[in-house]
Amino acid sequence: MSVSLPTPRTVAAGRGAEWISEGYGLFKRDPVTWIIVGVIWLILLAASGSTSFVIGLALTLLMPVVIGGLMLACDAQQRGGAIHIEHLWAGFNEGRAGPLITVGVWSVLGMLLVAFGVVIALGATVGSALISGGGLESLEVGLSALLAMLAALLVLIPITMALWFAPALVALQRVEPLAALKLSFRACVLNIPSMSVNGLLTLLIVIAATIPLFIGWLVAVPVITASIYFSYRDIFSVDQPVFEVPQ
Repeated sequence: MSVSLPTPRTVAAGRGAEWISEGYGLFKRDPVTWIIVGVIWLILLAASGSTSFVIGLALTLLMPVVIGGLMLACDAQQRGGAIHIEHLWAGFNEGRAGPLITVGVWSVLGMLLVAFGVVIALGATVGSALISGGGLESLEVGLSALLAMLAALLVLIPITMALWFAPALVALQRVEPLAALKLSFRACVLNIPSMSVNGLLTLLIVIAATIPLFIGWLVAVPVITASIYFSYRDIFSVDQPVFEVPQ
């Protein structure tokens, strides 16, 4: 049975700011539950970066599942329901886990590719410096390290674009993982102005949330999460019947 995939549209640049406002509006409906969910989410993020490699890898693979659950929470609340702590693992329900973990696999592969490229570039530069008699503190090594990091950032941008809407597309519209990654990348390309505005405001929120001993993160995390949902909802026009789930 053929299915019709959602089609991303281009929205005005100003929508990037309105997604933040709409996200805050969703947060205000049940701030207590959102703060609890946000705290657990932050703990998971911290654990993925500070534990052993195996545990960190496992948590990274599961991140899209958690994000998918949060998208389900936003959708339930937006449609008049309520957010529950159980939404954090709602991505494991109704056959969503496999596709969402597949998104996680693509995420890990992308990150490993970037890391491998950086290591190769730095290794070649360091080897050349040592062979030529230069020290590791030489200007050549420093410049090469800087260029490698800049190149890594440039590669991470399209990877992030492909991952941005993928969990929402998989969890809410049952789009296949690879198709979701492609659609997400296309949606971001079509909406560079609005995504840029949203990204800048998100950065400012993160900075502001960090200043008062990170307390602001209790509000920032739910608001940013909900803003991602509203950007997905806006760009993919989810109020329209864009996807038919095969029976």
